[in-house]
Amino acid sequence: MLRLRFVVLLAACFVVVMASQNCTRYCQTPGQTDLCCDPPPPPRCPYPPPCIDFDGKIPFCYSDDQCPPGQKCCIEACSKRRVCYPV
Repeated sequence: MLRLRFVVLLAACFVVVMASQNCTRYCQTPGQTDLCCDPPPPPRCPYPPPCIDFDGKIPFCYSDDQCPPGQKCCIEACSKRRVCYPV
């Protein structure tokens, strides 16, 4: 009887967690559990922006597509220039 209560409680917690997510599309894993398949939100620039020591290796940019993969064009705190920053 205690085991049944535990399973019901666990299932109720799972339902509450799933309902609290703002997911629009679910996928089923090989283990037959539902998983949110929405794309991840776009990365954000860190705030407050860090001051970067320019050693010549950090590229300047005007938009995200000028940055290497995994980086975003952000405003650097000290120089106020736009640089590619890993996010």
